Amino acid sequence: MKDHFNLMLLAFFPIALIWILYYPTLSLGFAKMDDSWMLLDDPMVGKLTISPSYFVKLLCTFNSLQYSPVNTLFYKLIFLINRFDPYYYHLANVIYHSVNTCLCYVFIRQITTLYNVIHPRLIAYLSSVLWSVHPFNVESVVWISASKVLLFSTFAFFSLILVIRFVYTKQPAYYIFSVISFVLCCMTKEQGVMISLVVIAIYFPIRNNFTEWAKFRWIYYCCPYLFAGLAFGLIGIYAQMLAIGFETPASSYDFSDRFIFVFYCLGFYLSGMFVPIELHYHYPYPMKAGESLPFLYYFIPILLILCLLAYIPWIKRRLSGSIKFWLLFFVINLLLCIHIFPLRRPSIMADRYMYLPAMAVIVISVELFLKSLMGNNSPPSKPYWLMIAFLIYFFCIAFTSQNLVNDWKQYNI
Repeated sequence: MKDHFNLMLLAFFPIALIWILYYPTLSLGFAKMDDSWMLLDDPMVGKLTISPSYFVKLLCTFNSLQYSPVNTLFYKLIFLINRFDPYYYHLANVIYHSVNTCLCYVFIRQITTLYNVIHPRLIAYLSSVLWSVHPFNVESVVWISASKVLLFSTFAFFSLILVIRFVYTKQPAYYIFSVISFVLCCMTKEQGVMISLVVIAIYFPIRNNFTEWAKFRWIYYCCPYLFAGLAFGLIGIYAQMLAIGFETPASSYDFSDRFIFVFYCLGFYLSGMFVPIELHYHYPYPMKAGESLPFLYYFIPILLILCLLAYIPWIKRRLSGSIKFWLLFFVINLLLCIHIFPLRRPSIMADRYMYLPAMAVIVISVELFLKSLMGNNSPPSKPYWLMIAFLIYFFCIAFTSQNLVNDWKQYNI
């Protein structure tokens, strides 16, 4: 009972922070960008009534360039409360981000425990607190049209948490609900198909718990995720092909330019994780298709490679199995957003693409930070330095997030 009380007390802190940080969003209206075609003008939300035929049409309808029936149903259910009252849409986003923060803690704790990382609860708690207020997540919470990011992440967390529970309990119900959550994840946002690869990656921390025969069974368990991910991936490609009025800027550029864009996006996302400045809604391409890429951009891949080479000796000493997993998690969840596969997106980057990948970067940073300060000692050998450093960084990013929330008023209709 005492452990449950302590857990509830600890959970109260990040949840309270979220509501303090995002409370101003409840007074915001709809945004000029995308809220019209995503929500206000969608007949599936405002005109049609819920009936058996409604659900059939919902499952067979594309919303412009995407297939997201679960997100459309989410809008419809909120519409039934008080029609197009933006208050309830913003309220739902804040609630879902709060839920995701709790699920984030559970998932991080599961992975760190599987890898026998020291202080798994502390790593999970600090990581989830930082993630809950990071500036990269502001767009996903404040912008109503980005609700599918929150929803798909909720289903993704449930799917991953449940499949890990299945491994240890062998109860089929966990596996079945994990697969169902994954399907709902894919029906919310096209990025959800990448979670099937994360399910495969979970094999690495759990492989020591299997016999040789059982290892082959894991491939069998992964098949529903892979087949569903492939099916929804093809549906997403088809939706992109049918989209009218949306350009595909990335495909207009040469492969050499897109290669540079990959490093440009990675450099922006990684630097923005630690120094989140100049974040905003729209990030235009650095030049038009056919024009020469600014010479400065060629230094970005060189700089990233030099930094990697410089830190290889340090990385080798500290690159645990847990960090390898989170690096893989980061790459998998960002793979569709760095123009390796050109999608119909007007911006070269977007803050919302980092909603899940940001968690991986934060966990890696927290684990390395704690190892450098604490070593293998328990309790921590330098608690004051740990507390001061964490609090300074925490208040800096919370202050930045607060400014981003307040600045979102300029995008209101």
